[in-house]
Amino acid sequence: MYLRVSTPRQMLTAIDIDADGNSIATQREACTVRARRAKTPIAAEFVEPGNSAQSIAKRPVFREMLRYIEEHPEVTYVVIYMRSRAFRNLADAAITKRILASMGVKLISAKEDFGEGYMADAMEAVTDIMNEVQVRQSGEDIKQKMRHKAVNGGT
Repeated sequence: MYLRVSTPRQMLTAIDIDADGNSIATQREACTVRARRAKTPIAAEFVEPGNSAQSIAKRPVFREMLRYIEEHPEVTYVVIYMRSRAFRNLADAAITKRILASMGVKLISAKEDFGEGYMADAMEAVTDIMNEVQVRQSGEDIKQKMRHKAVNGGT
């Protein structure tokens, strides 16, 4: 199971209820339910605390998970909350899918069920492309707002 938040601050939300914060706890719960539905035990849990999803190269816990899978051939699934939590671009998603497939492992999402077959593969790819578009769109929006703030005397 792979769980991730974008910022370390997210790990602090509702820590009175769960030590990992509300977002990770919510992801864990949904992924546990999905693993049960797939009739697969959870061999290990990997929590990425506050690293950007823009590139898997920037996520040490994700790379640790891939090494774990290599060392444990009995692993057949990686359960994620949803594709946008794991990938923010089509390239990383496609590369990861191939790496996992070469090890006999399937990536499954707790919140998205694309089914099986080539149409499911296409829908995953479309989702990954839209996640990338959203990231780029948000980046442009933030850049414009920060410029506006600076032009008007903000810091």
